[in-house]
Amino acid sequence: MRKKFLIFLILFLFLWISAYSKDYWDFPKYLVKNSKNSYNSNPKVVLSDGKYFIFYVEKVESAGLNYSIKYFTSSDLMNFDGPISTGIDVRAISGFIPQYDVVTYNNKIYLIWDNIDGSLKFSIKPSDADWSKPKVIETGRAFSFAPNIFILNGQVFITYHTESIGRRIDFFIVKSDQGLNRFGQSKRIADEFAGSFFPFMVYRMGKYYCFWQSRPFAEKKTPVFDIYLSISSDGDNWSPPINLTGDLSGEKKFPQAIIKDRNIELFYSSDKDGTLGIYRRFYSIEGIPNGKDEKLNGSIANISNYRFFIRDDTLYVFYLDEREGVYKIYYRVFNPGENYEYQLKTSDNPIFKYTVTADNGALAVFYQNKIGIGWIGPDKTALPPMVLAPKKRIIGKKGIEIKWRRPEDSSGLLGYCYLFTEDKVVEPEIVNLPPEINRLRVIGDKDGEYYFKIRSKDVAGNLSTVVNLKFEVDVTAPQPPKLTPSGLDENGYFKNNRVDFRWGCVSKDVVGYNYSITKYPSKLTKTRIRTKSNRIILNNLKGGIWYFNIASIDRAGNISETVHYKFKLKLLPSNKVLKEKKKEEKAVWVPWIISKETFSYSPIISILLYLVLGLLFTFVMISSWLLFREISKRRVGKMEEVAAFMQVRKKRLGLRFKFSLLIVSLILVITVGISTVLSYVTINKEKKHLATQMIDKAKITLENITNVAREGILSNDELLLVSVIAKTMENKDIKYTIILDNNNRVIAHSDIKQKGRILNDEVTLKASKTDHILIEPAFNPDNLAKLYDFASPVFFANKRIGTVRLGYSTESIFKALEESRKDSIYSTIIVTIITIIIGIISAVLMATFTIKPIKILAKGAYIIGSGNLDYKIHVKAKDEIGILADEFNRMTERLAQYQKEMEKKAKLDEQIEIARSIQQNLIPGGGIDNDFVSIGGFYKAATGVGGDYYDFIMKNEKYGLIISDVAGKGVPASLMMTMIRTVFRSLINSGVIYPPRIVTLINNTLISDIASDRFATLLFGIYDHKKMLFQYTNAGYGPIMLFKKSENKCSLVEPKKSSIPIGVMPDVTYIEENPIKLDRGDALILFTDGIHEARNEKEEEYGMDRLAEIIPRVSENNALSIANAIIEDVMKFVGNAEQYDDMTLLVLKIK
Repeated sequence: MRKKFLIFLILFLFLWISAYSKDYWDFPKYLVKNSKNSYNSNPKVVLSDGKYFIFYVEKVESAGLNYSIKYFTSSDLMNFDGPISTGIDVRAISGFIPQYDVVTYNNKIYLIWDNIDGSLKFSIKPSDADWSKPKVIETGRAFSFAPNIFILNGQVFITYHTESIGRRIDFFIVKSDQGLNRFGQSKRIADEFAGSFFPFMVYRMGKYYCFWQSRPFAEKKTPVFDIYLSISSDGDNWSPPINLTGDLSGEKKFPQAIIKDRNIELFYSSDKDGTLGIYRRFYSIEGIPNGKDEKLNGSIANISNYRFFIRDDTLYVFYLDEREGVYKIYYRVFNPGENYEYQLKTSDNPIFKYTVTADNGALAVFYQNKIGIGWIGPDKTALPPMVLAPKKRIIGKKGIEIKWRRPEDSSGLLGYCYLFTEDKVVEPEIVNLPPEINRLRVIGDKDGEYYFKIRSKDVAGNLSTVVNLKFEVDVTAPQPPKLTPSGLDENGYFKNNRVDFRWGCVSKDVVGYNYSITKYPSKLTKTRIRTKSNRIILNNLKGGIWYFNIASIDRAGNISETVHYKFKLKLLPSNKVLKEKKKEEKAVWVPWIISKETFSYSPIISILLYLVLGLLFTFVMISSWLLFREISKRRVGKMEEVAAFMQVRKKRLGLRFKFSLLIVSLILVITVGISTVLSYVTINKEKKHLATQMIDKAKITLENITNVAREGILSNDELLLVSVIAKTMENKDIKYTIILDNNNRVIAHSDIKQKGRILNDEVTLKASKTDHILIEPAFNPDNLAKLYDFASPVFFANKRIGTVRLGYSTESIFKALEESRKDSIYSTIIVTIITIIIGIISAVLMATFTIKPIKILAKGAYIIGSGNLDYKIHVKAKDEIGILADEFNRMTERLAQYQKEMEKKAKLDEQIEIARSIQQNLIPGGGIDNDFVSIGGFYKAATGVGGDYYDFIMKNEKYGLIISDVAGKGVPASLMMTMIRTVFRSLINSGVIYPPRIVTLINNTLISDIASDRFATLLFGIYDHKKMLFQYTNAGYGPIMLFKKSENKCSLVEPKKSSIPIGVMPDVTYIEENPIKLDRGDALILFTDGIHEARNEKEEEYGMDRLAEIIPRVSENNALSIANAIIEDVMKFVGNAEQYDDMTLLVLKIK
């Protein structure tokens, strides 16, 4: 009943889980591993001519082509062939991954990608041919990247991104109506925006829909991205953009959409609640919202790279989530009344990119991390249990236990299906064992061949292969053995009490027998084989009536009926008494105190052993004394020398004495403790042994007297009774012996005067009422009495005819224990004295040899401490002292090396200080302050020298300002800063003042003289006070802080043109940025990231907002005062926190 309930519960759970999750995933695996060349591109899957193609980008290094596009093929998304190279190699800028897209149309695969030269190329693979030669798509643009292909209504649309006006990024659409053979004119449908990205196209109801994200031009400081929609009937002419998310807060990016039943289901990512999440909102076909937006993921962590997938009208939304510290794949299933989140069990490595596809309704995900390209697909298989096949394949009535190991399954194990049947063909289909079971006992009901079949079934409904084991069932019990006794005398007794049985069995499959010898008939049920022989001989049974029980056991483990044979043995009291006497006559050996047992040799050998030990002790004493004397002579001179250089007086109790005293005390405690414990254990054990022996002797004596008394009472043979009492009283431990009749009248007594007397004492009365042996007082070996009364009834033909009493004294036991105790004390004293003497000698020697290296260490430490770092301590020991000496030597080496390094560092610090002074002199110390402008600045390096630089000039009534931030810190950055300053001053002195020309010449001059990993951001501008304009050129420099007197607030001026830092690549032509109009009282503040990225002890940044707040408060001062006020505010914010970047500030104020 319990098993059925468990099975029902498991099936119910399975149905419940199935109702809420239709997807079961297999274990992840890698299609290709490439840990050396990690990459971050998006795998993509297309279906062409019944075969799946899985594309990815791999990093290579050959002839300047550093990326290759490869793919795998599969017919079921379970088994894969590859990798296969497309033969397409791409060159990209270092640190950038080429972007590509792939689609299929009419059993052709269209592949498009971007290149380092800004062109877009494509290649086509028909189903029965190789890839075509790459061709260039003519876009008419200088630099194009990030292409995508959409096949809509039989037409091919290519979207790509490019730089249009200034630094603005826009996307364009190119339509081709002949399968990439002929292209139309590029269209830019997202105009009048500050930037447009990530278009997504859909065709529905005869119209083309294009969704994208754009950031509009705006006066506000940080315009946000919104999602826009444009509609076209022919793919050429597009409607004005419709802002779909303008009424929502936060950044809205990466749009995707589904159009169904004249409704638009828009998906996008947004950070409106502080974390990046996935949102969904419904619109009419005209782009009018039908309600509020809905967040699809409930995680508090950031998500990225989402995908949606529709299968059987069920919406799946996949996304990367970093809630566990790294990005992993999660997905949500949306059905009416259902919204559950699941995690794909990939590895712990963060996922870069992934894609989702399906085969016959089963989902599969391909992902990419630093290890390679991974796959996780539907769970379509189940592993069988690993059955531990028993060696025995024959089963009896009790059956056989079969064990197995649980298989691993990604979906979870539902249970096992098993059968134990005679049918060779049938297979188990129904789950009848829960997954927690791993063993089962099977039993056959009749003879024949049986098959044990088992398979596993997982939660996904997959059945494993069947494990099939063949067994032979034999439930027929064997025939019992035929028993024959041997060696019986004429009265039916075994001769000399030697029990001898023989037997045989007609069953041929008998492999052994189980037997027992008992006082009563006993049925054998256990299948234990006690013998495989056909004969048994026993010599150690006591006299009396016994039963020999035996049964046959066959190879299947079946046991036959039990055969019982009753036999009798004679009573042999004289033999037992003889054995007890022999035990008493055994010699008492000299106790060996170190062992728990007595020494098993004779006293003579013990004495000889002590003599040998004495001679050995004498030899050790003499040798030790001579050795100690010689060592002492050698040590006197050295000790005086050590005492002299250490300048200490000798202690009365030296370390050697203390060490020796500690060892001797420890030996003494251990020796006395062990001896005491062993003595106590030995004496207590001997006491119990003697007490038990006394009881056994008393019982045997009582039994012998009872047997003789039976004959004497029956035959009224008084002489026989008196003789047995006299023989018994020879044992000095027996104090009295009495034989009574049923009226407690003395028939015979060890004291003849007591004959005929009727006894009525307590022991006699108790003995007359019991049918077994009476012992008074109750026997306790731990608390022995001085005298024990024993009484036993005398029976004949089950009728009581008298009583035998015996008084047994324990006086001899106490005497033996007292002698043992004295011997133990004596032995303990002797062994302790010997151990102490040996311990003293050993301790002195051990302390001497142990302290020697310590003194060498002390001497070496004194010499090293006096300043001799070249001194080496020589200790030959390989123990901890030797390790300490080696560490001392290594320490002196490190100290010497450190001393040299400190000297070098002092020289280097001196040189760096000189370089810092030189660099500080290169930075203008004062400023310019006249009737037109006020210019001032501040510079502070993070370390001794830095890579920031600012300068200003006045020439022809124009004022030039330059600021630069070299990548890195320290001496290399300082050298590049000096080179920039030198080239700049040279160009100014030559008469060049046009900003684009200045920046271009600085880059071309320095590109050949600096390392490839060195670059610098730079901004140079000219202020013309007649035109009140600041004209400048930007080379990778960040925003400019502009203070407007009329508004009394600051704003950031972002450079609009694309720019590259100087030193990155040659032959770069820099252009002029949009000029800045300045009025009286306005100010320009140029600064490096060491200002706004300065951090306090709480790791908080100073930030642009604080910078914008401090400037209006000090705007009435001159430029140098403004700069000092800003720096003072930054340093107050930073506090004691260490800064890792140079701080540079340059202020231009218009008067």
